[in-house]
Amino acid sequence: MPFRSFVHTDALALGDASRSESIQQRIGDQGGDGYDGGHTFANFAGGGPESINLFAMLESVNRGGGDSFYNLEGKWRGALGVEPPPIIPVTIKNVFDGDSNVPKSFKVRYRIGDGPWKQRRFDNE
Repeated sequence: MPFRSFVHTDALALGDASRSESIQQRIGDQGGDGYDGGHTFANFAGGGPESINLFAMLESVNRGGGDSFYNLEGKWRGALGVEPPPIIPVTIKNVFDGDSNVPKSFKVRYRIGDGPWKQRRFDNE
């Protein structure tokens, strides 16, 4: 499966970004029922509201419990809340099928501090 976009940071950091409900809704509508406009890098990490940072993301991936992208973001947020915060490098690849604007999956590679590298895949269909 080809990926057409990816984001990377050498050091995820707490930040604050504005949220555009209208852009999020427009992006979520690309996926149809059951999709949100989900941030690749969340608002807590300074990920902006622009379309380049938003993709149609299944609600269960974007705000679900258990093994969801949302819970992984919460893990990062919690790790960054200690002093001094660990360095968290993150790469997220958005995998597409054909000409679709809706990612088929999200592949995430990260590590927290000196911990082991971890890879996660979130199916989005």
